[in-house]
Amino acid sequence: MIYQDENIITLVIRTTNGSFINFCYIIYDKYSKEEILVDPSWEPDKINQLLYEHEIIIKHILLTHHHFDHINLSDYYSYTTSAPAWISLKEYEYYKPQLNNVELFKNNEEIHFGNYSCVTIVTPGHTAGSSSFKINNHLFCGDTLFPEGCGICTSLGGKPT
Repeated sequence: MIYQDENIITLVIRTTNGSFINFCYIIYDKYSKEEILVDPSWEPDKINQLLYEHEIIIKHILLTHHHFDHINLSDYYSYTTSAPAWISLKEYEYYKPQLNNVELFKNNEEIHFGNYSCVTIVTPGHTAGSSSFKINNHLFCGDTLFPEGCGICTSLGGKPT
């Protein structure tokens, strides 16, 4: 799926690994072709094909939380593009995920790509430091919120309050 808001284009990518299904997002500035990759899970060939077709340059990898289905390809893309993987300070300190080329953010910081920015919003609940990312009028929230309700909050560090 492709969405366009002003000059920001979002590609929604459904990835699978056995019985697991996840979504990752490529969000890019139409003119600079600089982009952020959110929650790179599986199927790098599918993701790479879209990067190639749209002639996109990965500048940042944003991770909503540390679960393997959201960070699986983080190191791969960090290594192949030199893009830093951003995760909240709280999430990183609590779980200590093994990630390379990591940058840490706190609540309400901005990450710039092209002529746009992404605002970080630390939204604990699903995990201790899970995060959402606001770009224009769109929110990318990982497992914090689903159409049918909030994500599970029973794993280590999760708390629904």
